[in-house]
Amino acid sequence: MDTRIVKALIALLILVWAVLQFVDGNIWSGIFITLLAAVATLFVFRSIRLLVTFYYLRSQKLDKAKNWLARIRRPEKLWKKQEAYYYYLMGLVYSQEEGLSQTEKYFKRALALGLRMSYDKAVAKLNLAMIAMSKGRPREAQTLIAEVKKLDTKNLLRNEIKMVNDALKKGPQVTLKRR
Repeated sequence: MDTRIVKALIALLILVWAVLQFVDGNIWSGIFITLLAAVATLFVFRSIRLLVTFYYLRSQKLDKAKNWLARIRRPEKLWKKQEAYYYYLMGLVYSQEEGLSQTEKYFKRALALGLRMSYDKAVAKLNLAMIAMSKGRPREAQTLIAEVKKLDTKNLLRNEIKMVNDALKKGPQVTLKRR
């Protein structure tokens, strides 16, 4: 059985329990159980493993992030947007270790499934531009950088865009260093 359905059933049962508490006159218990139902509903629509992976990535603990991603055995069972972020996180984590072609597949898959945040789309396309540069495809890198500029409305990736543009001007023999 799909775990999403199981989680939804558990959240529904907790909500029914909360309603029963209100009917019996246990107002404070009903309020507490309603909050519990809200948390259970959150878990239906958000993968805890992905949230923990985001936390470890933000705190620069790549080994722990990699371990949490490895716990997701069947990403196709996630919601479509969660699956997109699974591949996005895989691309970020494995860009430090694996080959470029595998990382490129992860980012392309994430973009194809549809990332929600424009900043995440910009980061994925920026990484794809760097991969295209290192593989000797400058035209593809230029088009990706143009898309990154459109997506990066707050200029958070300004330095990285400048670095890729400088590398494009110098020629294909330049390899980019990743942070």
